[in-house]
Amino acid sequence: MIDMQGVFSHTDYADTVGQFKDSNCNWSVFKELHKEVANNKCPICEVELDMNGCIGSSATIDHFRPQAEDMYPYLKCEPKNYILMCSLCNTRYKESKFPLVDESKRAVTATTIEETHDEQPLLFNPAEKKPLDFFELAFRQTEIGNILELKRKKSISKDSYDYGNLSLVTGSRVANQH
Repeated sequence: MIDMQGVFSHTDYADTVGQFKDSNCNWSVFKELHKEVANNKCPICEVELDMNGCIGSSATIDHFRPQAEDMYPYLKCEPKNYILMCSLCNTRYKESKFPLVDESKRAVTATTIEETHDEQPLLFNPAEKKPLDFFELAFRQTEIGNILELKRKKSISKDSYDYGNLSLVTGSRVANQH
């Protein structure tokens, strides 16, 4: 998992947000900036993006919190709600879901990411938190290929919200899938 927090402090971020607002929320203006910060890799599974002939490697920009009416309709044009992913992670793994520890705390009327701070999402956004503060890497070989696995760090207190938050987002991705 790639730390994407640098996207918000990137020297081109403010100009890109200006282009985004001038374009009536055309999300594609963020793609090159996000790809640069992620070194042209999916921040979730780390596959190289836009490789010819590699199924699922197309770079996509998506709403981290879905824009559906029953989810986050007012975050549709919130620049901090966009995340880079390969098409496989976006369509097969994240989809349009956004589970919370307590669904009653969903900030449906939020107009900024800051207004969602009381939520406890069960998905990890590498643009909001540093992945290696929560995960450690483990390499394994299996009968179906090599696996790079993220494991929850044992140093996180079980009483911490972040500990519970990580229980559903850890997992592995077979390197040969792409």
